[in-house]
Amino acid sequence: MTASHSIWHQHWFDEDYLALYGHRDAAEAASLMDQLEHAHLLPPPHMRHLVMDLGCGAGRHAMELAKRGHAVIGLDWSAVLLREAMRQRGAEAWPQLVRGDLSRLPFAPNSARLVLSLFTSQGYHALDDANAQVWRSMLGLVQRGGVLVLDYLNPAWLMESLVPRSERQVGGLLVQESRHVDEEANQVVKDVHIRRPDGGTRHIREAVKLYEASWFLAHTQAFRLLHHWGDFQGRDWSATSPRSILILERQ
Repeated sequence: MTASHSIWHQHWFDEDYLALYGHRDAAEAASLMDQLEHAHLLPPPHMRHLVMDLGCGAGRHAMELAKRGHAVIGLDWSAVLLREAMRQRGAEAWPQLVRGDLSRLPFAPNSARLVLSLFTSQGYHALDDANAQVWRSMLGLVQRGGVLVLDYLNPAWLMESLVPRSERQVGGLLVQESRHVDEEANQVVKDVHIRRPDGGTRHIREAVKLYEASWFLAHTQAFRLLHHWGDFQGRDWSATSPRSILILERQ
């Protein structure tokens, strides 16, 4: 894969990704679910309202929801991450795990009481229209009276705190990362260079759109904004917040 590959996300979320982002653990997922529960944003588990975790990765949020008694479906494109989620689920019935593309969601409209899009799991396409299609498809899954939670990067905070270059050792891997903002494309770009103990190398280029909350809200005429959090503790958003978390209710 070349650095300019426009569908980088279909080639990246594999064993190397798991190694590099292993610090994203179950405790962090539980903390966010605690906050959603405290804000009365999770549906009653005994009612068996369907919850969807779109871009679920290795399933840490879906697993936490299932532990709390929710009927949850996790969807992701990566077969590697889904296998890890299945391993962690074991013999439990939930979460159900589905391999699919966010651009072509394999679910009926109005089928979920709660839809989650966490850890900046969209905005990966170079074209705004393609990203808008993904976003509208997610919105279409939410039932009347249901809730959608979008956890996205905060462009203002990111540009202020961007580290141009870094290097770290992850197990036997030497990981060198460089970051910059492509203003013309409105993307934050990260080049990841991995050197293995045997001398083998790998290069991945991540490119994510720097969308403000207003970009997402422009497509939400059937929703009302309940909260705009700036972190996983539920604090109000500001330009200095590390995250941009929109919580929307369908009217």
